[in-house]
Amino acid sequence: MRNFFLVFCLLISFVGSTQEYGKQISKALCSKDFFGRGYVKQGDSIAARFLDSEFNKFNIDPYPGKSYFQ
Repeated sequence: MRNFFLVFCLLISFVGSTQEYGKQISKALCSKDFFGRGYVKQGDSIAARFLDSEFNKFNIDPYPGKSYFQ
């Protein structure tokens, strides 16, 4: 029972941190720094580079190919 409680607490803390990370990413992408993520002032390219750097932080391999960009 003690092990179950420990695993449960670890799982809850992981889910909470994942949700917080998701909120941070959403907040960043909605910020004025990305100019609405549109082609005006190349906000789409800025957002794409931001996501590229986030994927690289977690060593997420692009699929398929060698790049995240289309």
